[in-house]
Amino acid sequence: MDLGIRIDEQIKMVEYHWDKMQQIYPNTPKAIKLYAMFLIEVVNDKEAGNELLLKAKDNSQIKANLEFPGGSGMDDMGGMNLQDGSPLVYISGENDRMGLISNINLSACRVFGYLRKEELLGKNVKVLMPPIYSHNHDEFVRTACMKSSEQITNKERSVYGRHTSGYIFPLSLQIRYFQSFLHGKQFAATLKTEKKAITSSVAYLIIDSQGKILEASSSNFHHKHSFPPCKNRCCKFAGH
Repeated sequence: MDLGIRIDEQIKMVEYHWDKMQQIYPNTPKAIKLYAMFLIEVVNDKEAGNELLLKAKDNSQIKANLEFPGGSGMDDMGGMNLQDGSPLVYISGENDRMGLISNINLSACRVFGYLRKEELLGKNVKVLMPPIYSHNHDEFVRTACMKSSEQITNKERSVYGRHTSGYIFPLSLQIRYFQSFLHGKQFAATLKTEKKAITSSVAYLIIDSQGKILEASSSNFHHKHSFPPCKNRCCKFAGH
């Protein structure tokens, strides 16, 4: 009698944790398959177990192309597809990989002038930004990790990126924070660039409070410019 009660309690505990996990990671094929086998072999609910096995198979096929370097599957990476045309960067929020690029698609690589993902994987995302941002970026990531995903707004931000050539360029980004079952805390940054903003007719500068030029866009060297006095740290000037 005691054994039966203990088995029943363990089954209820497994079901409780399964329900909690589904609220956070609803479509993880490996977890679905594991629970399906639990239903079939322990609970003897073959019908429900086989339904979940089919669901796990479907999810695996849908996400078969989403892989982290080294072959670990991206089964739970926030439902964002690295294979589409939108430039996308994944950044780790885990203590031992804080700020490191977990994954990136080729569209994002090209935005910053890189030809291969391997040039950026495992590097700190600070290599993609000018010092005005990178100086405090690690602390920014640590602070963000202490917030819930609801507290981190997904609004579009206008910032400057740093091309592999060393020049800056304008871009906008949206950041999403989520917990990955396999890879822990993750930030997904979707990037957007405007071709009109990256032309030789517009120049971009980042200057300090004394007027010293810290960063410049490549278009600064295509035209002669007349620079008016500016108190802002980030400036844009039309070429003449």
